[in-house]
Amino acid sequence: MESPASATIKNLLILAIVIAAIVYGLNTFVIKHDTTPPDYSIYQARVEDYLAEAPVTPGPETWMHMGAQAPDFKYATIFNRTVQLSDYIDVKPVVLVFWGSFNRECVEELVELQEFYDRHARDVEIITVSSEQADRSHNLMTTRGRNQLRFIIMHDPTDKIENMYPHETIPFYVFINIDGTVMNTHEGCIDDVDRVILQTFGL
Repeated sequence: MESPASATIKNLLILAIVIAAIVYGLNTFVIKHDTTPPDYSIYQARVEDYLAEAPVTPGPETWMHMGAQAPDFKYATIFNRTVQLSDYIDVKPVVLVFWGSFNRECVEELVELQEFYDRHARDVEIITVSSEQADRSHNLMTTRGRNQLRFIIMHDPTDKIENMYPHETIPFYVFINIDGTVMNTHEGCIDDVDRVILQTFGL
């Protein structure tokens, strides 16, 4: 026969498990139904700092040709981490992609790029830049989260980077070799972007 002390301990354990389950359920419900918008104030302050700077006027030296040194830039990601293109010289080649969250084809292609990046992040860096309006930062965050994009995303409403890499349409690709030179460019979507990147860099 079970002793009163054992029965008490057993009942307390059952009660603790029930309470833990209730607390977990409440926390899960709150997280799933939390409609509070994310706080992008730190990132937005960085964007406003860039907007306050004098715009970059493109000159002849910024126009690219195959074999030219890719124009260097230093800018913040949407998570406020500063990235400089030249940091990747002698480390790995870079695919620089200009895009917009409003363009469905661009977003679909970014999903393909993420699949490539999942397999080849050690071999190739992907840096993406959107020059849409400053108040659209939330759209970029939403696109990133919805599609689980984990490569570098920059928001450049100042056109600071875009002026260095002039183009007519998006997506616009710049393939930058490990020595920092431009290997090729491409305007518009790419059929089988995975194969094109591997062939371009000889991987």
